[in-house]
Amino acid sequence: MQNLLIKSIAMILTLLLSITMLVLTPTIVYAAQFNLTDYCTDIPYSVSVKEGIIHIQSENINEELIIDTPVTACSVYSGLFTFLTYTEYKGDNVAACYCFDINTKKITSVSTRLPIYTDETRFAVDNEGKFYLIERGNNCVVNCFYNGNVIYSVDINSHIYQLMCIDGTHITAITAEGVYIIDENFAVYISDAVPVTPCTYTGKGYIADAQGVEFTYESGGIFVIPEPTASSEYTEPNNQQQTTDISISNEHFYVTFGLTVAKLRNSLGYTKEELIVYKIDGSLYNQGKVGTGMKAVLAGKEYIIIVLGELTGEGNINSKDLKLMMKFLTGEEKPNSSQKLSADINCDGIIDTKDLLSLSKLY
Repeated sequence: MQNLLIKSIAMILTLLLSITMLVLTPTIVYAAQFNLTDYCTDIPYSVSVKEGIIHIQSENINEELIIDTPVTACSVYSGLFTFLTYTEYKGDNVAACYCFDINTKKITSVSTRLPIYTDETRFAVDNEGKFYLIERGNNCVVNCFYNGNVIYSVDINSHIYQLMCIDGTHITAITAEGVYIIDENFAVYISDAVPVTPCTYTGKGYIADAQGVEFTYESGGIFVIPEPTASSEYTEPNNQQQTTDISISNEHFYVTFGLTVAKLRNSLGYTKEELIVYKIDGSLYNQGKVGTGMKAVLAGKEYIIIVLGELTGEGNINSKDLKLMMKFLTGEEKPNSSQKLSADINCDGIIDTKDLLSLSKLY
């Protein structure tokens, strides 16, 4: 009887202790509010997060989904919402990413082993599914995570305040020194604008910083809105003969991007026997778009073809040209004589970030 009484008292004490612990232990509530604008549609969204339930609202949309890990940041591009979260792994907090397509209603997730602060907001995801996150403990380094691994890291050598990828393509880093665009293994300085973060896209090509100051957004670059200036007339470089699409100097054909061999001949009024085009490797080129570095032979005289912005000599302007331009700017590669002329898109005599921006608009 005495043993039964002791056991009963012990059970009551255990129950009371459990109740006390429940009362004293605070309930963790994860809550956040985000106001986003989609770069592709300029549709503004209100995103609220509370206790694992996410509400996405706009004028015609009211969606609810459940993500059972704490959300610290989110972004939207072309109706695809991306949420930065964290989860525990072997006693540490690591980053995880959830994507929700508002058109298909599908949710996908990406788990990483990247250590993360529980209040981290500096992240971005591009339209290829690459996940970019600031390295914990080093505010100058960005890690790119893809297919389960960190595929490269970039050290910008400047404190990074915010990462953005509002157009799905360009990874923009806002730093203490200005704005950089991150590509494979390197970053290119593109603007000296230093907006007060956090910045948000507000539609129609504008970024607003935390103080409400507006900046223009173009192909990953954030720029101070320029004061109106008088327009200046563009002057073609030392031409002896000109058409709408072609300028001929003593040594070069300056050709508009997209011009084919046939149109080149027709524009100048020559037959294929009179005007012969060769590829960079020296082989005859009779059809297709002309590219930088190709050779045109006219009346026995050789001319090098220059297509502004077309750097590879393939005749097309694409991401290869953009990456090559970035390598020129960082010094990783040196342009040859033809590429120097092609890369100077604004024809001011120097290759700089203005040309990079112009090139990004061409492809």
